[in-house]
Amino acid sequence: MNHNEMSAKLSSSPLRRMGKRLTTIVVIFLASYLLVAYLVTPDAWKHYARHHPSFDDNPRVTQTGDGHPGDPVNLAIIGTEGEARRIMQSAGWYAAVRLGVRSDLKIGTDTILNRPYNDAPVSNLFLFGRKEDLAFEQPVGGNPRHRHHVRFWRAGAADSAGRPIWIGASTYDRGVGFSHTTGQITHHIESDVDVE
Repeated sequence: MNHNEMSAKLSSSPLRRMGKRLTTIVVIFLASYLLVAYLVTPDAWKHYARHHPSFDDNPRVTQTGDGHPGDPVNLAIIGTEGEARRIMQSAGWYAAVRLGVRSDLKIGTDTILNRPYNDAPVSNLFLFGRKEDLAFEQPVGGNPRHRHHVRFWRAGAADSAGRPIWIGASTYDRGVGFSHTTGQITHHIESDVDVE
């Protein structure tokens, strides 16, 4: 058998045909992937984004009253203030009382004496140049030292149906201690805010 006959026989062998099929499948798969990943999916996201409000222009971190970075902004809800209040209350969250001498003394005393304070105040944080519009908390255990809390600010935008958008910062207070930036007594939040 000469070289040409051997090449012709190898080119028609089942192994060679299977290699061609595999190559064809890989090429079709890669072409399909490129088409979907780089053309179809981005176009679908553009369509989706047109029907939903954009949060790109919103701040990412709140500020304390003295201008230090506060809690990260990590959620948004859409609805009226009444709807937001009803949803949070039905989920077991308490509206936080306002800061004041009485509530400040009560949270300090209840923290030291290990007593519950379900609607304890939260410190004011600022977004859009103003303090939070709504604040809720969910106690953990029988002490205000540990709690989930969320603050909401009404954003200037509305969804396509005209419902208000609320930007929020939700964190878990894992304990009380001295601020690393000011030395003031404050709650320390859990670092993984995405879990919250």
